[in-house]
Amino acid sequence: MGRPSNNGLQLTRAARCAPSRSVSGQSLTAALAADPGCYRDVLGSGRPAIWVCLFLLLLAWSSVARAGSKAESLPVGDFLFSQSAMLQHFITIGRDLSYKTATLGEGPLERSGGVVQMSGGRLLLSPPAFGTLAELEHVVWGEQHYLVEPRGLATFCTALRQLVNRPKAVVQAPGTFGRRENGKKAHPQTLPKQCPAESAPPAEEPASAPDKKCSTGVEECA
Repeated sequence: MGRPSNNGLQLTRAARCAPSRSVSGQSLTAALAADPGCYRDVLGSGRPAIWVCLFLLLLAWSSVARAGSKAESLPVGDFLFSQSAMLQHFITIGRDLSYKTATLGEGPLERSGGVVQMSGGRLLLSPPAFGTLAELEHVVWGEQHYLVEPRGLATFCTALRQLVNRPKAVVQAPGTFGRRENGKKAHPQTLPKQCPAESAPPAEEPASAPDKKCSTGVEECA
């Protein structure tokens, strides 16, 4: 007499493990943890294969590395540009690759937002912030962080050079958003990579010695 059939009322181990073979490593791990016997069905032996474990570890490491790199390169926080005492612009960069803006002036508070992407040290804003601001250069000066409009980078660097020897100085220039904590952060007496040192003026050629014949007045000078 043969084995009684479960008539579909109870899944066999092979049925429980089969779906895990075609999905992600996470579901495979769950299946193996729930029923160690799946090792024999999925891997064909009584011991877990080393290459499966290495593959799962590689997936976990790559996910953590990508998340850490994104968090490190993205200038997260609140940045402020004071156009005047009565007109201030704010931009907030979020960890979820979003941005929000606000303009505080004499009229009602204006707000907008969008998504941000890092490319070559620049933030690409979509849609453009404040209507026209599509790119911002991320400048790191010691512990201070700035978002500078590319066309205003030269003006920013000029203002920064005048503050290098001043302790706890904060750069304020047109088109420059400074992180709100910059006033509490120190800066080095060196320039950021976006602000190369000014080249020294070319040295003047030494004056030639006077002609002895000209000094005597005997012969005319050429």
